[in-house]
Amino acid sequence: GISKVMSQLGGKWKFLIIWRIHQNEGIRFNQLQRDTNGITNVMLNRCLKELTQDGFVLRKDFHSVPPHVEYYLTKQGKSFIKIMETMNDWGENNL
Repeated sequence: GISKVMSQLGGKWKFLIIWRIHQNEGIRFNQLQRDTNGITNVMLNRCLKELTQDGFVLRKDFHSVPPHVEYYLTKQGKSFIKIMETMNDWGENNL
């Protein structure tokens, strides 16, 4: 189980991206980048694409000019939040 989770969510940014989307459902790309301090456009785009393909994030395209895209957590992504809240609590209490 741990190996499967780490293969899909491993790396520096994916946990934080999921956490930020959880905090602000319907977040747009530029706001997500501002909230995820230090991530580049290329890395954010790559992570969002992978999280979408893996079923954690939903990308909603409004097909408008200028482009308007928002990101939401899927049911699978929301189910992972309880684990992240436990990790957050542990980190605040122990690190």
